[in-house]
Amino acid sequence: MGYLYFHRDAHFTGFKWVKDELYYYVDGSVAEDLTGMVEFDGETIYLNKGRFDDSLNGLQEFDGKVYSILNGKTVKSASGLLDYKGEKCYFLNGVYSPDFKDVVDIKGEKYYIVNGKVDTTFNGLAPFANIVYYFTDGQWDRTYSGLFGNILVEKGIRNTSFTGFYEDEGVEKYLENGSFDKTRSGLVTINGEKVSVYNGIKNKNYTGVIQYGNDMVYVRKGIVDITRNVPVLSDGLVYQIKNGYVDYNFDGATMYDSRVYYMTHGIQDVEFNGLITYKNKKYLITAGEGVLSYVGSFYNKTGVSKKTFKNKDVAPTLELHEDGTYVFTDRWAEGTVTFEGTYKVTKNSMTLVTNGKCMMEKKSEDGKKTYTEEVQINLTQIIFTITDYNNLVLKTAITCENDAATKTAVSDKFVRKE
Repeated sequence: MGYLYFHRDAHFTGFKWVKDELYYYVDGSVAEDLTGMVEFDGETIYLNKGRFDDSLNGLQEFDGKVYSILNGKTVKSASGLLDYKGEKCYFLNGVYSPDFKDVVDIKGEKYYIVNGKVDTTFNGLAPFANIVYYFTDGQWDRTYSGLFGNILVEKGIRNTSFTGFYEDEGVEKYLENGSFDKTRSGLVTINGEKVSVYNGIKNKNYTGVIQYGNDMVYVRKGIVDITRNVPVLSDGLVYQIKNGYVDYNFDGATMYDSRVYYMTHGIQDVEFNGLITYKNKKYLITAGEGVLSYVGSFYNKTGVSKKTFKNKDVAPTLELHEDGTYVFTDRWAEGTVTFEGTYKVTKNSMTLVTNGKCMMEKKSEDGKKTYTEEVQINLTQIIFTITDYNNLVLKTAITCENDAATKTAVSDKFVRKE
């Protein structure tokens, strides 16, 4: 049985050396119920029943923490990874705390710590000292380079300085400051070239016109073509291009793919309908696009069968006037039949609207005289298909007076007279 020392001051609480032994007192008596690690004079020491015990060594657990102990004192220089119960545990100043979570640096190596241990299940990015590192199995992986999610990693460190295209899984992705944005669409400037991007991917197959700030530019195979100085077709509209940009200063007619278009601010004017003159020729424009190159005469190239022609030298003729009216003269066996009215033109067709009557040549009963008579008709419109600027194809069979036999057949071709 050892000695029990009392302090002369019955109210004393604290440490006191007695005969080279260090004790801890509470209210003048040695705290025999106190066993564990306590702070004394800047160190963490081991008390056994209130007395400092310098015989304790090794890794010891007290109150949920594990201490690295030498001669009864915590080894504060013991910082790093130590094996404890078969796992790598992180000790800081000689103490392992199971609630510790952070990235730590041990002799230049980085470790991802969770619950005081290296998290060997962790594969990903985590910051340390303002740098983001990539971890494999909880340890910084210097060998990893590539895209992790949307983040560029090079040699295990996030690269925030790279802006450009990065090839990943066979596609070129646009990265800005080392990050891939799959919502990015439009133009980006790389090495002085404007390049098309769609959903963050280099749109190298795209050719057409796209918006770029307040401008519109022509892109060819994914790159703005600053050498382009002729009209282009994009998404159903024609654009006047100058040095790769839509020429907002251009108003008037232009030619694209052998067809005339009317432009306003460099863009096909779909609101424009009318007659224009381009290079000394007149063109009928509908929705900004030329549909007929000439307002004048077309004649029936196909003609009618020889049996119905009285005068084989005269073919049926369509006269179009600039005021939107027409005269359509058809040659029938008995003579001519003339229709008049207005015409309407769309991109691919032309409709002659009749005035509900026609002028028909007739013969007298004795067959010796020919006279012209106005005849009421049920035919309200005559439709042609426009095959090109100079050619029409009749789509409506023309009959007159009591639904007589067809005189001019469907599919008859009319060509423009020079």
